[in-house]
Amino acid sequence: MSPSRQLIAGLLFIAIGVAFGYGAWGYKMGTALQMGPGYFPFLLSMVLVGLGALAALQGFLEAGIEDLQLVPWSSGLLLLSSVVFFGLTIRGLGMLITLPITVLLAALAGRQTGIGRAVVIAAGLTVLCLAVFTYGLDVPIPLLGRWVNF
Repeated sequence: MSPSRQLIAGLLFIAIGVAFGYGAWGYKMGTALQMGPGYFPFLLSMVLVGLGALAALQGFLEAGIEDLQLVPWSSGLLLLSSVVFFGLTIRGLGMLITLPITVLLAALAGRQTGIGRAVVIAAGLTVLCLAVFTYGLDVPIPLLGRWVNF
């Protein structure tokens, strides 16, 4: 595995471990002798964070500056920001506004995707998601959220 890929894999392990640790933190931990439902998942998440840190450190030490410049950091940041945007605004703005913006941001993370193609992808996926989740599965997410006042 190339050093830059190992660095990214380590950072991904850390992120997943932190997310699962945060989820396990809501459960009762207990003690080592009387474990609660959150103890073992939290312990495993910390092991995953530790392994991720080791992998990221090894990848960082082996990678030169030129290897790290090959990683499309701006695309990754754009993709991550689209997911965070969706999570923070789906209830407040609703599906009709949040979905196209999220898909547009994610589509623009691609190297060959221009603004016109990203708009077409966003419109198509928005229509598809609205049809599947709102009408097909009857998921209780409002089309327009409480932040939108018309």
